[in-house]
Amino acid sequence: MTEVPAITVFDRDAPAEVVAAELDLNGCAIVEHHVDHTRMKRLHSELQPYLDAAPYGRTEFAGRTSRRRNGLLTKSEVCRDLAIDPLVLGVCDGVLGPNCVNYRLHVTMLVELMPGEVRQEIHLEGESYPVRHPAPPMTLAAFWAYTDFTEENGATLVAPGSHRWPQERQPEAHELVQAVMPRGSLLLYTSSVWPVSYTHL
Repeated sequence: MTEVPAITVFDRDAPAEVVAAELDLNGCAIVEHHVDHTRMKRLHSELQPYLDAAPYGRTEFAGRTSRRRNGLLTKSEVCRDLAIDPLVLGVCDGVLGPNCVNYRLHVTMLVELMPGEVRQEIHLEGESYPVRHPAPPMTLAAFWAYTDFTEENGATLVAPGSHRWPQERQPEAHELVQAVMPRGSLLLYTSSVWPVSYTHL
């Protein structure tokens, strides 16, 4: 019997070493309700004006009915706090630390999928690095749920366990799982995991 892939879900106060161990095993994990309602409300008040003023994407990859804003650390005090969140830094220490001298924050982005958006092309976050997979993690993606991530509104798809696949293998439809999680939750996955932004229905 074929095992159904799943993303392991942790409580908000999960120890960093436990989450890091899950990322080593499965390549991805969700921490539910890591940011409380009050901070999420403040985050929304800081960022929503920038998102409302953002233009729609100009390519299929960026999403022609999606809006994006970069440089969030200059726009939000809450974002600056999230960038140095103790859980995230602890997971970075456990996942990236053993294979690097130091690590850096690469990009901050807020994305809003609009109705009718098409599915983003499947890709590896670590494709920019000329290494053959499987390989040690080069990056760690942290997706904070600005709103609820649901099946209907386009929750990100990931292929659990794909960080251990050979270079040539790509996921089949039954190997992709939607990262359904409530607002304020956190999806983490490593550079060798296959993710894809889903269609907003």
